[in-house]
Amino acid sequence: MSGKSLAGAAVIGVALLVITAAHLAAAGYEDLLAQAKRDPAGMDFGALRYAYAESASYDPYDSAEAELRSAMMKAFSASDCANAIKSAQSIIEKNYVHIDAHATLDVCYGRLDQPEQAKPHELMARGLLGSIMKSGDGKSPKTAFVVISLAEEYNLMTVLVLKKVRQALIQADGHRYDRFTVESKTGGTDSVFFNIDRLFGSLEQKLTPR
Repeated sequence: MSGKSLAGAAVIGVALLVITAAHLAAAGYEDLLAQAKRDPAGMDFGALRYAYAESASYDPYDSAEAELRSAMMKAFSASDCANAIKSAQSIIEKNYVHIDAHATLDVCYGRLDQPEQAKPHELMARGLLGSIMKSGDGKSPKTAFVVISLAEEYNLMTVLVLKKVRQALIQADGHRYDRFTVESKTGGTDSVFFNIDRLFGSLEQKLTPR
């Protein structure tokens, strides 16, 4: 076989591997998504979040999703649960690991005295947040919380009752991190680190010429 033939075969081989990996990732996410919708109580929420971040649906900088979230939060603040639910449902149709959407659905269905519909969304919101907390302790880059969206950073800081003072992007050992200087409810300041490799990877793909 000539050198050109070998090179061509190598290129085809790499392409097939990439396609196969993409199909496996998609299948893995779809399986986990079906499980989450069927029985969120038994989920590996970290695996679900990471599988979503490997799927073709992943877009942490989706402006349409940001607009839906804004509409959802506006309706929720106005105690307009009908429209808050509508926006939240639209969000999770695209992004089932959106914590704010599940939390909104949990609260609004509760207000509407529909506990059976609220429960799975409560489990999802708690489980997704818990998986972030299990990913690290946020005290250093090596033990950073692993997130797949900017919203997850603020979700966690809200739960930990931490107020953002400032934010910096840093690099260490080949990884990207958001370092937040935060103020605790007691008034002290500290640093919290988030691993944002998945967000940066998505951004680089968007910016890479095709």
